[in-house]
Amino acid sequence: MSGEAAANFLLSYLDGAARLEVRCRPNVVRRDADSILVALQDVFGDKETANQLLRRFFYRKQLPGEPITTYSHGLIDLADRLQRLEPKGAAKRDVMLRDQFVENVRDVHLRWDLKRRIEEDAAVGFLALRKVALRWFDEVEGATTSRVKAQVSEARAEPTDTQREFAKLWDEVTENKKLLTQVLAQQRELLTMCAGAPSNVPATPQRPSAPAPRRRYGDLECYQYHQKGHIRRHCPMASLN
Repeated sequence: MSGEAAANFLLSYLDGAARLEVRCRPNVVRRDADSILVALQDVFGDKETANQLLRRFFYRKQLPGEPITTYSHGLIDLADRLQRLEPKGAAKRDVMLRDQFVENVRDVHLRWDLKRRIEEDAAVGFLALRKVALRWFDEVEGATTSRVKAQVSEARAEPTDTQREFAKLWDEVTENKKLLTQVLAQQRELLTMCAGAPSNVPATPQRPSAPAPRRRYGDLECYQYHQKGHIRRHCPMASLN
């Protein structure tokens, strides 16, 4: 198909934002398939330059915990975008993918094994090495996961002496905590009762001190001030001085 027929065929498969974008274009664009593709590329195409994509491609490494499939798919996506911007580099795509994949695999042992395979056969391709990496990942990681699960199951099945001692100590701490909580509650209750006691309770009366007995000596005369009725030891004038 060519001309307007190809444009109508292309428009029949467009949907959403792409279809709305083409409808905004003049009739001369909507009647030509190549013009439609150019318009869509301008709006929805790659905004990064070839140098930017190339930099991202060579800095792409397998992240911690990232599966082999996810890592390889990220490299493939960047390589395809580079190929669209630089079609002349399509011949080197597989070699670039292979070398970048092998160089940035996270596991050291897997990386050495893949490099050894390249040394033995320089024509080995990216897909063949990725297959080896996926098989290695399933075998090694699967065995490691099974071993860890077995160790965890054994640890849960029979506690060690250290775990028993810790459990006993924890029970004692919990019991002491309960006792301490009860004692604090009782002390708090006593303090509340003391603070709320009525203030009009009569205090214990204190007995007033009895005045010194007054002794009368009749017509006796004090030797100090020569007054009658007391002796010198009980003289009121002496207490004033």
